Amino acid sequence: MFLQVPCIIPTDKLLNRKILGLIISASAVWIYLFVHISVEYIKNVQQNMFVDWDVKTISAADYTVEFRVTPEMYEYFQDKYLCFTNPISEIG
Repeated sequence: MFLQVPCIIPTDKLLNRKILGLIISASAVWIYLFVHISVEYIKNVQQNMFVDWDVKTISAADYTVEFRVTPEMYEYFQDKYLCFTNPISEIG
């Protein structure tokens, strides 16, 4: 046997429940928006601070390139450009 009994709320309390539900849901939405905007703001400030730090700490390593030098390439360099009387030509 299944018996369903409707929940009857008096009309004077129904308005109060609707208002309370509206206040709770509106508060939840405002709290979510506040937290979301605060987190996004902090994230963007940190990104800007990182870019500022990165620009202030530029070094030569930011512009270096690494590539393989084969023995043939080094021999070509020695034949064409290396001056044995000037030690800086091999370093620079």
